[in-house]
Amino acid sequence: MKALRTKLIYYVVWFTSYSFLGIPRPAIMVRKNHGINRNRTDAQKERSKLAKEIRKMTLGNATAKQICREDRAAGLERMSTRMEQCQHCLRGQLPEEKFQRCSRCWDKLQRSVYYCSKDRQVAAYKPTHKAICGKVLDVKTATAAAASSVSPAKAPGGR
Repeated sequence: MKALRTKLIYYVVWFTSYSFLGIPRPAIMVRKNHGINRNRTDAQKERSKLAKEIRKMTLGNATAKQICREDRAAGLERMSTRMEQCQHCLRGQLPEEKFQRCSRCWDKLQRSVYYCSKDRQVAAYKPTHKAICGKVLDVKTATAAAASSVSPAKAPGGR
């Protein structure tokens, strides 16, 4: 949750600086990025290049490089300590467990949707997951899917 908040703050600052410099606001993809430089589009590469230039202009070259190194190290640290969560019952994955991932979401969009068991995946499909499975989300679809999700208290056999 902290990473999502940090990313939101980053976007606000980023778009504010774009507005200040007269650069049009880029489109936002509603999906997770998995790893650094994996499956990046030309637009994403261009935004990354512009962000680096803005850092250099505002902070200086040495400071901007140091911040980039720190950001990369922090990202790698977050990835190494990341814990998956079942999308149906919200139970966290223990170190000795390996949760299943929705293959359609992963194959089409590299979106990670994890389930603690096949039964939970089947139980979550029709009421919640079917609406978003393997589809690129817009704000309306994402909001509707989030509003219709089953809470852990209502989940059958919740742990």
